Amino acid sequence: MAACPQEEVAVVPAHDRPPYLETTGALMAALAQQGIAAHIHPPEALQNGVCPKLWAALGSRAVTAVRRYDAHTPLVAGLILDRRLLQTSQPATGVLLPHPPQRLWHWLRLLFPTARHIVLLHADSDPARLAAIARLVRQARLRLTLLALEVPQGNFARLQSLPADADVLWIDGQAFTPDIARAILMAAYRRRIPAVGLSRQWVEAGAAFALDWDYRDLGAQIAALIARWWRTPQSDPPVPQPPRRAILVLNREVLHHLGRRIPKNLPPETVLLP
Repeated sequence: MAACPQEEVAVVPAHDRPPYLETTGALMAALAQQGIAAHIHPPEALQNGVCPKLWAALGSRAVTAVRRYDAHTPLVAGLILDRRLLQTSQPATGVLLPHPPQRLWHWLRLLFPTARHIVLLHADSDPARLAAIARLVRQARLRLTLLALEVPQGNFARLQSLPADADVLWIDGQAFTPDIARAILMAAYRRRIPAVGLSRQWVEAGAAFALDWDYRDLGAQIAALIARWWRTPQSDPPVPQPPRRAILVLNREVLHHLGRRIPKNLPPETVLLP
């Protein structure tokens, strides 16, 4: 058996769905370009003898599996929503999926410049993130209403209590079930309130817009973070990062229903649905 730790990165993707495959492929290619050896290990197949210098775990299931197997080796995570998972998996860092609030705020203000009352519907959100969103809204001297939604139990009554003068429904969190998501978007559509979704899937289901991900760039970004820590793995972990790139996704039918025009000069990678 080779001596431990081996001079390699053990890459553990949580699933074999397209986002994971695309991110993993880009990650492996970027590591190879930097001369860093890497091998892929399914989370259910971790066993004695896998002892890398550094772990790359893609998805919360992968992070949990790695830390159950090895609680001490440095870990770089990707495709995870919650910063708190990194805090309980130290030593660890990663590229978090949520786009910075400032990035979403830019598009919200561009698409809905007359909005004066923002309703923030949240479920299991990072408190620091909620505070950052609140600062953005208040700095613009707009009105903010926070509405907590309990999931997975689903507090549908809260959706019936959306303020009558709400101009935008900003959705944030990570624990929304498909049924809850549909109920939220249906309530917004009936009230003619534009909803800011969490991903392309939310826009396909009826949100006015969302920011999606460039999974190849995510893989390259994770590789860059690995390369940075690779040189000095005994040092403190690098600071977790948000995605470098965002893909704007718009729902033309919903925007038309709301009487909104699609702005000109959108980024070339913008996706218009349906």
